[in-house]
Amino acid sequence: MENKGQDIAELSAKNTKPKNKLRFLDSWFALYVITFTLILLGQSIGLASTVMCWVAGIVMPKYAPFLQMYGMYIMFAGIWVVFLLWFYFIKRNRPLMATFTPQLKGNNWKGLLIGLLIGGGQNTLCIMAAYIHGDIELHFSGFNIIYLLLLFFAVFVQSSAEELSCRGYMFYKLQNRYKIPAVSIFVSSMFFGALHLGNEGITILSFVSIVSTGVFYAMIVYYTDSLWCVFAAHASWNFTQNIIFGLPNSGMPSSYSIITMNFDTAQDSFFYNKAFGVEGTYFADIVLILSCIILFLLKKKIAAKEKYDIWTGTYVPNKV
Repeated sequence: MENKGQDIAELSAKNTKPKNKLRFLDSWFALYVITFTLILLGQSIGLASTVMCWVAGIVMPKYAPFLQMYGMYIMFAGIWVVFLLWFYFIKRNRPLMATFTPQLKGNNWKGLLIGLLIGGGQNTLCIMAAYIHGDIELHFSGFNIIYLLLLFFAVFVQSSAEELSCRGYMFYKLQNRYKIPAVSIFVSSMFFGALHLGNEGITILSFVSIVSTGVFYAMIVYYTDSLWCVFAAHASWNFTQNIIFGLPNSGMPSSYSIITMNFDTAQDSFFYNKAFGVEGTYFADIVLILSCIILFLLKKKIAAKEKYDIWTGTYVPNKV
């Protein structure tokens, strides 16, 4: 009996040892390092398309403003490539392929439409507040439907790539590791904010704004089981801000937009920050924090009845 018990104990130890080693890879610190490395690799790959756009802009100066914007955003396609490969070829990550497919109940056209309305609505509210307050001057520049469609595609690639890495990868890995939703929501959002620390004009207010956005998007994914919704919300926010109104997007100026802003007359206020745009303001922080609170209060009404458990491949009741 003693030998049999020892054999079972030894076998159990052998079986749990490799699991413990792999479990470390799902800790918040390891995920920070892995995700950041994958993002850098993806941007390095996508840089080739950006350089091609820059060169094309030099050869054809007439199209340079459009090509500059397109190249800045389409570079993030490399992140999609890297993460898809990471999901597919690393067996333990393969269930994550389901996060951006209709297997998630919320990944549908309704989720996309709601996301577009949310992101565009939030950003337009912030911009209109700054405009009405007299902090910015806006002037109609021009309208080219082909350019706008191409730019929306590029912006969607950029925004969805960030969401795929921060929500589609990190959020779900953290949720599987720590089980407590607040941990996965907050930790992934802090990483999302840290990604923007190198942006020009970053401030404490803008960092709070970006982290609050991350919390809001993570809550949407958790409650509605929809990554498509945050793909659209993120893209709509950036497109509205940078391409429609011509304001800086997280500190990055726009070289092509329907409406242009007079940067010389812009002024800092409760509603606008000259270095970072509407994102670096008290008003934007209030809008985003209130969005999180409203989402929390409405969670039972908007939550999907069932959620797809990507790790078991089954649908389970959504307990929120």
